[in-house]
Amino acid sequence: MSTHESVDRPTRPGVPSSLQELYDLDTRPVPDALRADSHPDFGLTGIARDRYLSREFHQLEIEHVWSRTWQMACREEHLPDAGSHVVYDVGDLSLIVIRGHDGEIRAFHNSCLHRGTQLRMEDGQVDRLRCPFHGFTWELDGTMCELPVRGTFRTSIPTRTNSPRRRSAPGAASCS
Repeated sequence: MSTHESVDRPTRPGVPSSLQELYDLDTRPVPDALRADSHPDFGLTGIARDRYLSREFHQLEIEHVWSRTWQMACREEHLPDAGSHVVYDVGDLSLIVIRGHDGEIRAFHNSCLHRGTQLRMEDGQVDRLRCPFHGFTWELDGTMCELPVRGTFRTSIPTRTNSPRRRSAPGAASCS
């Protein structure tokens, strides 16, 4: 398609259907820079419906796009106080973005280290993160502080078991 052609789009009578067509109607010469096609038309054919509905394509997007890029989980003002948190889900991954007692914003996997139980179901405010299954409890900085059923496990559980932390961007509530 040349820079002077336009896509055949329905328009109102007498109204140019493209910027180039409008330039053609101008009585003064149009600078060459404005005639350059810096935004090529990629056509009007839609994206295949399967791209929105296909589980396989969704998995590819998660693997190749969403798990490899920073995600905007919330804005800092959504976490005004210590313990304020947002549950952020992307694909099969669930994260808790939380403000600590020291004011720092951190992101943790939203699952218990023992059986993977989801720690928080919705946004809110807590003093500590506590697993509803066995009661494993972490401080807001991710440090384990309570392990109430230690004696009932056949395998040993380390005293210092921190919640797995995700990278978070300084000054923003986004994570990778």
